[in-house]
Formats: sequence, C-alpha cells, structure tokens
Amino acid sequence: MRTTLSFCLLLALAGSARGQFIGTVAGDSKPAEDPAATKLLAEARAARAVWKNFPGFKADVAVNHNGAVHKGSALVSDTGKVALTLEAGEELQKWTRREISSLVAHRLPGETLKTPCAFLDPKDQHHPLGRAVQVLNDELHSSYRIRDRQIIEVNRTTKDSRFTITVLENIVTSEKQFLPSSYVFDSWDPKTGQLVSAVAELVTWQRIGSLDLPATLLIVTTTATGRDSRLITFSNIVVPSPR
Repeated sequence: MRTTLSFCLLLALAGSARGQFIGTVAGDSKPAEDPAATKLLAEARAARAVWKNFPGFKADVAVNHNGAVHKGSALVSDTGKVALTLEAGEELQKWTRREISSLVAHRLPGETLKTPCAFLDPKDQHHPLGRAVQVLNDELHSSYRIRDRQIIEVNRTTKDSRFTITVLENIVTSEKQFLPSSYVFDSWDPKTGQLVSAVAELVTWQRIGSLDLPATLLIVTTTATGRDSRLITFSNIVVPSPR
C-alpha cells in the first residue's frame, strides 16, 4: 500500500499528468480548454519550491516505528538516487528508502509541459480549497483545486484506487516559493466507494546553504485494521561543495 501511495503522491505534487473525486467520467462530454484554467495550473506548478543545481547530501537517519528506533545513514546523489544503511528489517529498510526517495524527487525540477485545463464549475470561486480545475485528455481523470498560486488538492483515479491529496499547509521559502509541510492522502475503493486508508504526513525543513532540506518526516497511516506511525529524523546533514 505505501508503495502505491508514495508513487501516486510523487506524480500528483510533482505536477506530472493524476477521493472525493472530481473529474469527467466515461461517457461525459469533455469541456473545451479554458486558457485561464490552464494558466492557473501552470502558475501553481511554477510556484513550487524546487532544488536548483542540487548537489546531493548525506545524513544520519533515525526511524521511529511505533516506538522502536532504528538508526542508520542515507546518501542522496545529485540525481536523487538514495543509498540507505539502516539497522532494521527488510520491510522497514525498503519503506524508508522509498519515502526518502519520494521526498527528494518532489523537490527536483521536472519537465515543464503545457497542460490544457478547464474549470469544473465557473460559479465555484469561493471554495475553501480553491478553484476546481480539470485536466483535459488525461487517462487518470486528474483534477486540482488551486488557491493563491498553490496546488491545495489533487484528485486521481486508477484501475485499483481513487484518491485525493489535500495540502494543509505550505511554508514560503527564502525564494518566495511554496514548500509543502503538511498534507493528507485519502484513498477509496473505486468499486464500493469505501475509504481504504487515510495517511497524514508532516514534514519539517531546515535551511542549509541555499537548500531547504528535510529535518523530519512523520507519517501516520490509518486503515480499518489500525494505525501505524513512523518518524524519520535527519541529522548531521552534509552538503558537498559546488564543483
């Protein structure tokens, strides 16, 4: 489950072409592109904080899994590849590497593509999460809510899941870009509509040189069978000098 969630979160917040689900379903007529909606999404993507000229970093890590602490180290390359050494079982090692990789990948600059969009409801201009924008010609029926140049909500559906990511808080970096610090990932069974899981994530950041690097990542997952809490702490971060 966490593999799927991490991958979907990466696609959504990185701006690549994905609940209470909002979108066009099969058989619905597709709206025409609205340049204002297309511009709204493009500006929100451009306002995301990314690591420019990222040199990589290394850090000590500690993973607290429901009270049991496991220590290790991580080495992140300038391309975002993560090498991890952790005194823990295989499942927790894979989970930790995956979460760090996802966290890093979100901050790396991505390809900039023009994404044709339309407003879902021209009258819906005062929703607390922002304007609802639908991506056209998207097999994942992606839609967003955008407020104050920030992507606040992402909706996607796949064959096996339907989900919404809601950003609760962004921080503003020194470069006046938006950096997510708190968000919720809710997923539903697309056939029954039942809630499958709710994942709350909280990230704290530390400024090192010209980069905002992670300090802690707290992930609390709730399902029908219980809750799981995991905290990754980064310390002694070393950033290579520019070549």
